[in-house]
Amino acid sequence: MKNVTSGIVIAAVGAIALSGGVTFALWNTGHQVTAGILTTGELDVEKNGSPTWADTSADIYGNPSPINPSTWRFAEGDTASMRQPVSVTATGSNIDSRLTVSVPALTGALTAGTAVDASYSLLDSRGLALPGADSVPLGTPTNIVGVKTGTYTVEIDLAFGAGYTSKNGSATLGEAVIRLEQVRPEKG
Repeated sequence: MKNVTSGIVIAAVGAIALSGGVTFALWNTGHQVTAGILTTGELDVEKNGSPTWADTSADIYGNPSPINPSTWRFAEGDTASMRQPVSVTATGSNIDSRLTVSVPALTGALTAGTAVDASYSLLDSRGLALPGADSVPLGTPTNIVGVKTGTYTVEIDLAFGAGYTSKNGSATLGEAVIRLEQVRPEKG
């Protein structure tokens, strides 16, 4: 009886093993692998010093010349620029950026419909506009490819065109907002 019972148990275990219900691993092994460290990039813009203003009217001898915006009196045909140095931190393997410069508190004689054209540019350390960032209408976003960590200058240009009719008017510029945001590079 003992041999019969043992034979039945062995046959049952063999049938279960053959049907896939139980498997027996004779060997196994494992190894730990160092996965490494992932580090995120950074995109930041900070003002670097104070802005400077200049009369940039091309038809006036000696220009550009420094001005004080509080005391300078502009007239039809004049152009002026404000330059604000900025420090940009741009680190990342796949990082491009979108720049927007706006003056949300703009009021008075420089508001829309007054024949004043306002634009901005992003200049490199040589004073040259970056591709895509030259004479962009104020408040309009523009994509900039290849911005690297470094010092740049945001230039806001104001042109008082024909039809400018405000006399003895004043304008409050408030604060210029310089916004830099990350965008994904385009395939190409």
